[in-house]
Amino acid sequence: MTLFIVTVTERYALVSQDTFVTREQDVSREDVDTSLTGNMATATRTAYVGGGRTELFPPLTFASKMAFLPHLHAIVGGSGDFGLQAMWTGVLNMAGGLRIIDGIACIAQSGLARLAKRIGEPGPLTVFHVGWSERAGKPRAFIQSSQDGFALVELTIGHSISPAPNFNDPSAATMCLLWKPAATGEDITATREFHKVVATNQHRAYRSGLFRQGAGIGGQLQTARVEHRGLSVERTLSFPGFTEAVNELSNAVERHIDGMMAKIGAMA
Repeated sequence: MTLFIVTVTERYALVSQDTFVTREQDVSREDVDTSLTGNMATATRTAYVGGGRTELFPPLTFASKMAFLPHLHAIVGGSGDFGLQAMWTGVLNMAGGLRIIDGIACIAQSGLARLAKRIGEPGPLTVFHVGWSERAGKPRAFIQSSQDGFALVELTIGHSISPAPNFNDPSAATMCLLWKPAATGEDITATREFHKVVATNQHRAYRSGLFRQGAGIGGQLQTARVEHRGLSVERTLSFPGFTEAVNELSNAVERHIDGMMAKIGAMA
């Protein structure tokens, strides 16, 4: 699980998602082959924060969960099996016949289903696509889940939030106050602030153990804007512990590189 917040208005869409940043203690190295001669697919499999299942990226990771496809005027993001999501993004990026978000909508269900079948047994995945439609003259957004065969659901004007906010949190009053102004499209500042309040709420709920095992929310919050003139993105906040996690990650990567170079030297 990760967090995502999608707001669709007539003028723009705003999308927020957290980043991956793993610490060494977050990572289970069970069944991970890190030898120089080991199978690469095995070497890149890992259990992520809290016992979740994340595929096809190194055990120590600092990465974005959203992907940007400026030539398609679109953003792809999701929650769940990151390996499948990353491969799907690659498919969209290289699909020569696609031009706009409306084209993605035409192929998304069958394309994701075929890709998942080819991989074998990927973990659960929810994917969203958000882009500007020249045909409609406004943003369009779609969400799909592996649990219902990646059936395409178009998001209407308003907010789509996962996981659900904790309305017992102290931020609930502010969140409710901003809810309607953030959805009108009249004030982008209100929409940005709403995303920050919701994300902070979600992160506190995660840190308090209110989400299922396998949830991983942390790093920084990235907020992207989709409008007629293109895509833009900014880092809107850093969650507690981000700086320490990045420093630990940098040190761990340096130790890993030193160890690899020592192995190479011993083999020479």
